[in-house]
Amino acid sequence: MYNDSTWDIPIGNGPIGTFQARVATIPVSAITPAIANNGLVLVYVNTDTVADSAAVWTPLPYSVGLDYLETFTYAYSPGQIKIGFYATATSLDFGAPDVYLLTVPTTDFKIVIASGSTATFSGERRGSP
Repeated sequence: MYNDSTWDIPIGNGPIGTFQARVATIPVSAITPAIANNGLVLVYVNTDTVADSAAVWTPLPYSVGLDYLETFTYAYSPGQIKIGFYATATSLDFGAPDVYLLTVPTTDFKIVIASGSTATFSGERRGSP
C-alpha cells in the first residue's frame, strides 16, 4: 500500500524541506472539490499499543521515537488522501535510517470529513482577548 516517494514540508515562508517517504494514496470519493476547497478533512491514527483495548485516536501529524523520529502525516485533494511516513534525525549524533528500508508499522486510521463554507470577517478588533 505504501510506495517509495518523497514528502515536501513548507518551512515558514522559506524553502521547502523534502524528505524521503513511504506514501499511501487512498481513494476517498467523499472528498469532493467543495469539501477540498471549503470543508475539513482530518486524519487520526490509533496509537493504542495494548491488544484488545479501546482505541486511542491521535491527530496527524504524529511523531514517535528517540534517536530519530518516525512521522505519519497527511495531505488531501479532491478524491484522495495521501498518508506519508518518513524518518528524521533528532540530534547530530544519530542519523535517521533510510525510510525505504523501514517497515511501516501496521496502523488504523480514522478519517473525518466535514462540509462547510468560508467566512470573511471585517472590522476592527475591540477589547482584549
